[in-house]
Amino acid sequence: MLRIVFMVLLLGWATSVVGQGQDSPVNDAFSNRTMLEGADDLRVEGTTAGATWEPGEPFTEASTWYSWTSPANGWVDINVATLDRPGPGANLPYSGPRRTLYQGDALETLTRVDFFEGPNAVSAGEVFHIQVAEDLERGPYELSLHFQRAPLHDSRESPLDLGQRRWYAMEFSLDSSTRASGDPVEAPELSLWWQWQAPADGVLILEGYLPDVAIFERSEEGLQWLLSDRGSTRQVVESGKSYLWAIGETHSNGELYGFDLLFEEAVVGNDTFSDARQLPMAVSAQ
Repeated sequence: MLRIVFMVLLLGWATSVVGQGQDSPVNDAFSNRTMLEGADDLRVEGTTAGATWEPGEPFTEASTWYSWTSPANGWVDINVATLDRPGPGANLPYSGPRRTLYQGDALETLTRVDFFEGPNAVSAGEVFHIQVAEDLERGPYELSLHFQRAPLHDSRESPLDLGQRRWYAMEFSLDSSTRASGDPVEAPELSLWWQWQAPADGVLILEGYLPDVAIFERSEEGLQWLLSDRGSTRQVVESGKSYLWAIGETHSNGELYGFDLLFEEAVVGNDTFSDARQLPMAVSAQ
């Protein structure tokens, strides 16, 4: 009796491994994963029918593999759904194919990435390995990928250069902004960047409907943080020096923001205490 039970279990395991006698998908093994390239919106059809489990693979289920490299900073949404097949029986604990993302160079050293439903922030050049796994009901599926690029001035490395303007106005949204690698800790989590050079000594004014603002001075040593504020703000500036500011939020909320840049030039002569003018003494009438 025990021998019969053992043979039944062995037969069930063998059926799972070889995918019920069907030909394995071309991307069944991690080493043969399909590279996703091309447009920012991709839809790829695949199947878990005939898929197998390979030693070292995360989860002990039939799966197929894909790889995708982020072309720029931005947001990506990756989903998988069944395709052209009937739903499971009422008594089957079936949830459909599942997608899980990993990073790493080899199957044995993959690290799982926490990818939530909906858009997830990614950086340019990041490589993600996508595992589509299914346990009970195997068959066709569709893998969809939607990538939304971050604005061009999304990082301190590529700020929007305003030259030496004395006035400037702009409306913007933070919906596609990210936290780029290398951004200072004082900068808001999701931010856009501007660069400006002071045309003279004076005061830089950022006025309008604004979230968090962080202003920096650029020098040969790097960026020096000057202030962080919320809403309209003012900063004393020196002629010829370059300044950067990051405007952002901790999370995207769909708001439309806007600001006016105003420059107030310092009054020449007695603008500071050290340059205070001496007034002549009053002469009393005789």
